[in-house]
Parts: sequence; C-alpha cells; structure tokens
Amino acid sequence: MFGIALTVPLLWLLSLGFLSHQAVESVRKAGERVNEVIMMKANVAQLLLAMVDNEAGQCGFIISQKAEFLAPYNRSLKAIPGLQNTLRLKINDPGSDEILEAMNRAIDARLTFAAASVSLQTSGRHQESIALVAGGSGKALMDQARLMIAKLDQRFNDLLRDEESNLRSIVFWNERFCWLIVVLDCVFAMFLVNLFLRYRRTERLLRVCAWSKTVEYKGEWITFEQYLARRFGLDITHGINPVEAEKLLSGQHEAHDE
Repeated sequence: MFGIALTVPLLWLLSLGFLSHQAVESVRKAGERVNEVIMMKANVAQLLLAMVDNEAGQCGFIISQKAEFLAPYNRSLKAIPGLQNTLRLKINDPGSDEILEAMNRAIDARLTFAAASVSLQTSGRHQESIALVAGGSGKALMDQARLMIAKLDQRFNDLLRDEESNLRSIVFWNERFCWLIVVLDCVFAMFLVNLFLRYRRTERLLRVCAWSKTVEYKGEWITFEQYLARRFGLDITHGINPVEAEKLLSGQHEAHDE
C-alpha cells in the first residue's frame, strides 16, 4: 500500500516535469519566431540600402563619367540577389509572399533600367544615357521599389507585433503554470513526509502475543528470533543472561543436595 501511495505522486511529479519542459519549449519556439521576423526586417533594411547604393552609383557614374563612381553600384549588384534569395527562403507567410514577389518585380525592373543607362554610358553614348535618366522613368521605378520595400517592412512590423504579443502571452501563462507547479510540489512533498511519518509510526507498533510471545509480521505469527531475522536480516544465536544462569545453577545445587 505504501508503494502505491508513493508511486502515484512520483508519477504525477514526472508529469509536471514533462509539462514544464513543454512550457519551456513553447517559450523557446516563440522567441525563435520573434528573432526570425527581426532578422527579416534587417534584411529588408539592407535591401533598401543596396537599392540606394545602386541608384547613387548609377547616377554618379553617368553625371561624372568617371568609373570610380560605379563602386556602390557594383556592390549593390552583388548584395541584392543574395538578400532577395534570403527573404524568399525565410518567409513563410502568404501575405508576405505576395508582397515579396511584387517587390522583387519592382526591384528587377529598376535594376534593368540602371543597367541599360550604365551600358549606354560605358559604350560612350553619354547623351543617350543622360536622356534616359532625365526621362523620369528611373525615378518612377525607384519609387515603386521603395514603396514595395516599405510594404514588406510594414508587413514584418505587423508580424513582429503579433509574435511579440504571442510570446508575452506564453510567458504570462507559463509563469503562472510554474507557480502552480511549485505549489503542487510543496503539497506533494508535505504529503510524502506525512506518509513517511505515518509509515514509521506504523513500523514502531509491534504486536506480540501475550501467551505464546510470538510476533505478528506481515500477517504471520512467528517467533521473535524469526522476526529479527526476517525484519532486520540478523543472524540469531543463543546465550543465557546471568540471572537465569544463577537460577539454573541454584536449581541444580538443590537437586544435588536432595
């Protein structure tokens, strides 16, 4: 009975441990989602900077007709595809997917325009490149790209707000769950201590037959020597105490005298 009473609370404590692990995992996963959105927002910011470098390098090269002004333009051509691909791989949200595709189309159109103007300037057709830039289509394409980048960033802001709200909610309920576990642990600890003390008190009560001097142990009446051997694993030997020895010797002397 004691074993069953001990096993039940221990199993319950193991269940609480499992639930605690699940609670920690839920916080960890929610935190990872928040970090993912933050990283995507950082990628969007880098993408905007790369587009600005592309435009600045293109315009600087065409106006100055000096190749060194192409440095930011060339850097942007290396950075932009990687940033686009990173966003494409990390986004797992239908609303963001649609904005991303529209943004990529706007960016590709602006890059195509910039490449055409740079190609004209590189081939020595300066007036044609100036006329292309002055036509205003490049600015319109850049404005469209900026607009789509801003929309994607706003979408990530909304996602971040939702994920942070979800994380706060999980932390709020997990905190209360942890306090509940602490209370239950204390209750079970007191229960086990009480059960142990009751068991010890029960163990100290030994039923001895007033007539046969046998002892009740696990429902069986046995001799005191058997009880000591079974209960404590003692090896039993016999001797005689001095009083009984004196009585025995006195009886022998009396019998001899008679």
